[in-house]
Amino acid sequence: MEEMYCAPEIGGVSKITEACDWWSLGALLYELLTGTPLWQCHPTGVHPHTPLRIPEFLSTAAASLLTELLQFDVCYRLGSGGGGVSDIKCHPFFSSVPWLTLSSSLTL
Repeated sequence: MEEMYCAPEIGGVSKITEACDWWSLGALLYELLTGTPLWQCHPTGVHPHTPLRIPEFLSTAAASLLTELLQFDVCYRLGSGGGGVSDIKCHPFFSSVPWLTLSSSLTL
């Protein structure tokens, strides 16, 4: 995997969906929040039963977000269900983000 920014299903036999993007978001957030790339903490990769190494200094909401975005099984990955991006935006990590204000300010 390209530094583990790509979802595990990339290059495999699984169907490529927008859930791959949510994995990539998780990998980028992991690096931004921990200061360490995902691949350095998981040098052998993330596999179906690999416990995700979450530093203790992260908030509960941040740890939860990373754990949910970096689910190996696409069916359990945050954002891959029927709610899509809305499920991600509703996660407690983003509770202080004024999504409606942001979206209205982007409208021309």
